[in-house]
Amino acid sequence: MKPLNQILFYFILWIIFPGQLSGIETPTDSSMEAYNLILQLRFAEAKNILEVQKKYNEEETYVNYLENLKDFLEVIITEESGKYIAYKENSHKRIESIRKRGNMDSPYYLFLQAEMHIHSFLVNFKFQDIWKAAIHFYSSYKLIQENNTLFPDFKPNAKIMGIQKIILGSVPDNYNWIMRIAGLEGSMAEGVKYLKEYHEFTRKSVYPELEAIMILAHVYIQNSTNDTDALDFMQSLSDQPIENSLFRFTYILALNRAGMNHEVISIFEENPQNSNELPFQFLEFLYGEAKLNRFDDDAYIPLEAFLSKFNGLHYIKSAWHKLSWYYLLHGNSEKYKECKTMVRNAGVKMIDADKQALHESTEDAVPNLILLKARLFFDGGYYKDAEALLFENHSEKNYRSPAEKLEYFYRLARISHKLGELKKAEKYYRLVLNTGKELPFYYASYSALQLGKIFETKGDSNQAVSYYETALKLRNGPYKNSIGHKARSAIEKIENQK
Repeated sequence: MKPLNQILFYFILWIIFPGQLSGIETPTDSSMEAYNLILQLRFAEAKNILEVQKKYNEEETYVNYLENLKDFLEVIITEESGKYIAYKENSHKRIESIRKRGNMDSPYYLFLQAEMHIHSFLVNFKFQDIWKAAIHFYSSYKLIQENNTLFPDFKPNAKIMGIQKIILGSVPDNYNWIMRIAGLEGSMAEGVKYLKEYHEFTRKSVYPELEAIMILAHVYIQNSTNDTDALDFMQSLSDQPIENSLFRFTYILALNRAGMNHEVISIFEENPQNSNELPFQFLEFLYGEAKLNRFDDDAYIPLEAFLSKFNGLHYIKSAWHKLSWYYLLHGNSEKYKECKTMVRNAGVKMIDADKQALHESTEDAVPNLILLKARLFFDGGYYKDAEALLFENHSEKNYRSPAEKLEYFYRLARISHKLGELKKAEKYYRLVLNTGKELPFYYASYSALQLGKIFETKGDSNQAVSYYETALKLRNGPYKNSIGHKARSAIEKIENQK
């Protein structure tokens, strides 16, 4: 998951909101029932309750808020342009309604507006309406700053402020001048600090701790140098609502980060999506990806299901790319070529996964099967299998081009690193860095990033920063934004510890 392409995963940070909104209106039992149904993606049932409340003019502000939450989640999950257009119009009306009719003496008056502007920021960003996204973010930032001044002891402010600081900390260096002019400040460290404060608050209050845990889980998934931090954090819950599709989505991402592919597949097989929920098609993509990593013969089924049902923007090229791999591995060259053509023609190239899929599909050469299998084994967390495969096929004659030879050692470096063999990993990373720094591939810059992590683990902060800075200078290929974000975050973390 990548810095300016993290939007798919940031929506989960906003799905669970305060259980009590006293000060604007006191929610009735039916309002809270609708609220819980929305979090379960049971939108049709929630809508029926909200329509009754609107008919009797009950809790107008809270109804506007819940309707906006429902529509926000629907747009983020489906990515359908028609729903996006409707959302923009309706959200504006709802924010205006709260602004004109809400209780200005309540800390929730500005707080709700700030959250709804963040919803609009995320939705606009997903659809690449960058100017409108920036306006909504700035509005949210100013609102929550004002609310924090007026109500400094209002702990929920920390939730929004934390997310805003993290988003601002993800802005590439070449846009920092805009942030300074606009008076926006943020960093990953500040954001995590606020979110930890909010988590601690939820543990001692009526606010749901689950909300804070899911927010921090996504932060750990995106930024932690420890692959199991997010999973450990989520497993600290005494009650894990795995039947909730949104929670399950986050948990699967945490399992993926920890390299627990078998567990991911088990989660899918034991928890099919409920038919009365909004279809969450991206889960089909993740299921197919996991099955492909395990070389399951039926891995094509969920991938094709995703492609046939999903009408959104992202992961279309990536899904066709993975489907092409499936058919290549199964010896179906005709289907492989068809899928490869679809990578070029279908979907858009906004996120790193789709950019990389398009980049690889434009190459005329068929992927090296040894390297492809090692890559899939690695992605699934089957590190010993990947290592054995590469050791069995170490002969230079198996690798035709400089790119393949470089990738061979890169894969060995990544595998050794995951297995905890740091000396071996360091040797391979250095080889890739020195050999590939002038080549147009991401292997060298990513190796520099990983060397930074190794030296950070050793406690050698000077060497770590040096390698992180090298990673920033060498950024190449579709992952350059991701590498830059991770390197900047790591440098900031080290500097804050001094």
